[in-house]
Amino acid sequence: MQAVLLIALLAAPQERPVATIYIEAWNAAVAAYAVGGSPESLVPVREAIVALERVSGGRMGPAEIARLVLLAAAAAAQSERDEMAVYLTHAVEMESLQRAAGQPGAPGLSALEAAGDLWLQVYRYDEARAAYERAAREIGMTPRVKAGLARLEGR
Repeated sequence: MQAVLLIALLAAPQERPVATIYIEAWNAAVAAYAVGGSPESLVPVREAIVALERVSGGRMGPAEIARLVLLAAAAAAQSERDEMAVYLTHAVEMESLQRAAGQPGAPGLSALEAAGDLWLQVYRYDEARAAYERAAREIGMTPRVKAGLARLEGR
């Protein structure tokens, strides 16, 4: 019993920092896109990627999924669609495996929602629609999915 409590206490502090690191870096990547993805604008994103890599240790889980999504977001900020696609594919599949096993995906922003947002950002509307529709099927019609599909209606 004490071992379970100790494990829970050790695991709890990592949950919030991963979510915080991920969402703050996501916002920084969105801001970086607005200025063309300059190296300077991507510094906070790159730092978050390194921090999440330390947490994940390369193991499948929320931190690794978040790291892959941020790599995709950094690529998107520089309009590197092919690189973005590779990272997104890996993040989405890893998250789907996590969910199938009853484990959590990326904290706060799923890989599928992020994929829809990033494809929309780089003007790839068919890919964005496919990501949002898959997100609706797999995680439900979240406000982010609804908003993404609504933005696609006029396209």
